[in-house]
Amino acid sequence: MRVHSLFLYPVKSLAGIAVDSFELDQFGPAGDRRWMLVDDECQFVTQRTVPQLALVQPSLGADGGVSITLPGQPLIALQASGENLSVRVWRDWVQGQVGCDAANGAVSRFCGLSLRFVFMPYSSFRQVQTNLATERRRVSFADGYPLLVTNTASLVELNERLAVSVDMRHFRPNIVVDGAAAWSEDNWQPLP
Repeated sequence: MRVHSLFLYPVKSLAGIAVDSFELDQFGPAGDRRWMLVDDECQFVTQRTVPQLALVQPSLGADGGVSITLPGQPLIALQASGENLSVRVWRDWVQGQVGCDAANGAVSRFCGLSLRFVFMPYSSFRQVQTNLATERRRVSFADGYPLLVTNTASLVELNERLAVSVDMRHFRPNIVVDGAAAWSEDNWQPLP
């Protein structure tokens, strides 16, 4: 078994970025899903509800900063304003910092509704889903756990059963492994 590919998702619900390596921090992969978009009710939004987000491309600067590109527009750096805001991701409420007006305005105009970028600072704490966690651990704006590992053989077998094939990117993994039997990940132990 070997690592086939690695991905970071600097902004929850936006495209992932293929990387050669990443470091792990308290939240999981450093910089992964530390930003997300919320609506006027402070609820996170996804491409399922705002499909235009599929066209918003994140990028990472050499300094680790995150920027976005909207079609036909220049690069916009995401910066936290320092304004705190309680936001909801699934059932969890967590403190975030509102992004800068330039990015918020640009994405709102592009999507046709009021949206704000929110950053999760180190001072915020969101508990991983407790059904597998044996101790108090934190997670970013990711769905429930700091790291998602997928298996290429399982995707091949899944696609053999589907009328229309899906791409691994649909599952938004951080680590894709190759060389393991299909569905063997069902029996893997959680990473500590």
